[in-house]
Amino acid sequence: PHVYTWSYERKALGKHVLCLDKDGDKESSEGRKSPYGDVSAIAMSHCGSYAFAGTTYGYMCLFNMQSGIHRGHFAQSGDKDNKAHHRKIVGICVDIVGQWVASASLEGTIHIWERRTRRLEGSIRVGHGIEKLESNSDGSLVVAACDDFRVRVFDVEMRRLVRDFGGHTNGITDVTFSPDSRWLVSASMDGTVRVWDLPSARLLDWFSVDKAVTSLTFSPTGNFLATTHVDDIAVYLWASRSYYGKVFLKPVSSSGLRGAVAMPLVTRTAADGEDDDEDEDGDEDGDEDEQESGGEEAEEAEAKQAEAMVGVEGKGDAETHEGLVKLSGLPSNRWKNLPILDEIRKRNKPTEPAKAPDPAPFFLDETRSLAEGGGSGGQSKGLLDANPGQSRILDFGSLRVDSAFVALLKEGQQASTGSTKVEAFKRAFDYLSEQGPSAVELEFQMMRFDASDPHNEVRAAVEFFRTGLEENWAYDLVQAWLCLFLRLHREDFMEDTAMSAELRGLCELQEESWDRLEGMFHQSMFLVNMFLPYS
Repeated sequence: PHVYTWSYERKALGKHVLCLDKDGDKESSEGRKSPYGDVSAIAMSHCGSYAFAGTTYGYMCLFNMQSGIHRGHFAQSGDKDNKAHHRKIVGICVDIVGQWVASASLEGTIHIWERRTRRLEGSIRVGHGIEKLESNSDGSLVVAACDDFRVRVFDVEMRRLVRDFGGHTNGITDVTFSPDSRWLVSASMDGTVRVWDLPSARLLDWFSVDKAVTSLTFSPTGNFLATTHVDDIAVYLWASRSYYGKVFLKPVSSSGLRGAVAMPLVTRTAADGEDDDEDEDGDEDGDEDEQESGGEEAEEAEAKQAEAMVGVEGKGDAETHEGLVKLSGLPSNRWKNLPILDEIRKRNKPTEPAKAPDPAPFFLDETRSLAEGGGSGGQSKGLLDANPGQSRILDFGSLRVDSAFVALLKEGQQASTGSTKVEAFKRAFDYLSEQGPSAVELEFQMMRFDASDPHNEVRAAVEFFRTGLEENWAYDLVQAWLCLFLRLHREDFMEDTAMSAELRGLCELQEESWDRLEGMFHQSMFLVNMFLPYS
């Protein structure tokens, strides 16, 4: 029998293989039946220096994790075979400081061992066969899942029974303590999961599932419970309601019928479907019809769920989230600092001025002579000769190229129908959502304002924000962009009186959206204040 170690960082097998034979030789034990039996239980000390392994024949060994060397057996005094138990060991637990080790077997006994000397310190006789053994976080309590479908909790220091819970109607598959050792959760083959309160010795809650739970454990903070189920390779997470609000904990009755909790349907990929088809083609057991009928039922259930999901996704945002204030879901650093970019630049201004680059030489080399018509002067002269009536003053505006955002704004402004305008502005919104704060500010700074042009870029931006408020796009992004836009172009608005009407319309939409949000705040505060005296 061997125990394999794994490297958590490399996600691969470790360098040591722990062999239960006295000589510790892995190769010599291969190919022959070991007198120790198979490994049935393992545990590791909290410090990570020691490992413990129990076998089906009742042997329990100690190993050093750094060297992988076998350090000895845990054996009862007077036992000539050096056995820890006379039957299969089903669980091993170690306290938090590594002083004692607890082991349990099918014979119904729990032995407490001193880790350093491997001497038996005491025993607890349960009276029933034990199928599972677990300890709480500090090692003061151990819980035994017995073959009479009951869960028994023992005090390790006092060596006595402190809690006895019953209610399962089939074999118990796993038990676990909550991180604060206040709750005990047990799962059984009867399909139920039960939550026990240790201080009051009462059943707090229970639920049933279609597939029995095979293993469960709490997260380190106790927020979630992870479970695995029969004939299922998925890991399911259950959230504790007590961490999201006040819950009135009161005992419940373990009797009565409850409907099974619906489990999420795990859909198969195309590759999984191909593998299933290959398995059906290669089946020679004569059960092709049953497998095909079962596969058709599963495919029909998956197809119905897929249609339902498509139906939900097919509804637009306006239908699925009608009456709600939508947020972008982007990190806050993408929009929260937009109104205070000037303060951030002032704070991050370097203490020393930037060094000027080295000046260019006064005389530049010219590869072609002016007589041959080379150089930039000859080219400019040729262009002016070809157009003698053209002005010699360079128009920098003709050299300007619109950015992608400005182009989308103009496309939406010049759209003939409302739907086309909304689509163009939505593309502009998606484009700007992907930009960082500095890029967003640059886009707004590059906009030109011409009072004589009714289709200038600033007017297009105002129409863009109007559409965003009407269509209820991401509230946080629209508000942050609008604040930055108004701050950058406030002088343009003061010079042009024709923009007053458009700004008034934008102000009305802004007040309407804020009134809706404020109404939600007031409603939530009213409900909180109403239920607060009863909490």
